[in-house]
Amino acid sequence: MRGKPLAEHGFVGSASKDWRSLTSQKNDRGSVIIEVALGLLLFMTCLCGVMDFGRVVWSYNSIAFAAQKGTRYAIVHGATSAYPATVAQIEGIVEGSAVGLDTDHLTVTTTWEPDNTPPNVVQVAVSYDFHSLVPMFPSIVTLTKTSRMRVHY
Repeated sequence: MRGKPLAEHGFVGSASKDWRSLTSQKNDRGSVIIEVALGLLLFMTCLCGVMDFGRVVWSYNSIAFAAQKGTRYAIVHGATSAYPATVAQIEGIVEGSAVGLDTDHLTVTTTWEPDNTPPNVVQVAVSYDFHSLVPMFPSIVTLTKTSRMRVHY
């Protein structure tokens, strides 16, 4: 750029511009606004999708933790313990452990194989109906996690 006149690089004074180039720049402003609007729309949709995916992972992790906690409660409160666990108590433990989730969409199923005496197996299955915030994605996804352990007491 050194040593060459400014006119060779396209840097000319405003006096040399004609009215056609000025009007074409004004018309370009409208297309830039449209391009930015479409770009922001795509960016915001992707951002909401990433946030919704994070909510799915967080919800799945929460129901996995809740199922494990309910199973742990059941294995130490078997038929031979002082306070045997009931299905309602295990549901209460699971719902209390599912922090931040809507318990109306939470389903807890507890089964003992064949009963709750040691060393039989207890299984706690937790299902959660996840509702997406982004309308482009499926509105309801059912997340399920099952935990199985042997009864100890």
